[in-house]
Amino acid sequence: MSRRRFAIACASVVLLAGCSSGHAAGSQQSGSSDPGTSTKPKCPSGALGSGHFKLGTKVQITAQGFSPQVLVTGMGLHVVWTNTSSTTQSVHFDNWGSPVDSGPIPPGGNWSFHATSTGSAVYHSTYSPTFCGQLQIQLTGNGSEPGG
Repeated sequence: MSRRRFAIACASVVLLAGCSSGHAAGSQQSGSSDPGTSTKPKCPSGALGSGHFKLGTKVQITAQGFSPQVLVTGMGLHVVWTNTSSTTQSVHFDNWGSPVDSGPIPPGGNWSFHATSTGSAVYHSTYSPTFCGQLQIQLTGNGSEPGG
């Protein structure tokens, strides 16, 4: 599938999926248990990113939140969150089905998630509950997915 068709397909899925869809399977990577992981997110209702998204595998955690707020990636890839803020942050998936939590990510640190199946995950930082993001995992069309 051409990059343009992949981007159009991803954009369509992001717009249709919104923030409410979830997935019951995926990589079960959990960081250390931390008292901050029980913090409830204070994410805005409605679509994250105001319809804007980025294709790729990298998310920055800045002093303002996750950038990009909505990331579309391919199944089988590793997504890396890098904390460029001056405070400890985390990545906690709210609706993945199985627990996924990075544990503390210190300033300058990073954490990766292996996207082993398609789906949509809304996530937040347990240290800054207004920091919210969404990960959309799509089939890549490169033959690496089951049946591909």
